[in-house]
Amino acid sequence: MGYPQASLAKIGEGAQIAKSALLYHFTNKDEIVAAVVESVFTASATVIIPAVSAATTARDQLAAYISANGG
Repeated sequence: MGYPQASLAKIGEGAQIAKSALLYHFTNKDEIVAAVVESVFTASATVIIPAVSAATTARDQLAAYISANGG
């Protein structure tokens, strides 16, 4: 299913929550996507930034970045 086909009802079904529960927190699927993207980037930053900052060489920083991204 792509973004155009995703509806609040289908998103709720996939998350196993009622559409009304989604509508309590979000007015549309764009807000849901924005919240997910923000959450993922924030979570990634809390892992990636400290890992890269702790490395002392460019090679080690690149390795830390790749490792922190699950590579």
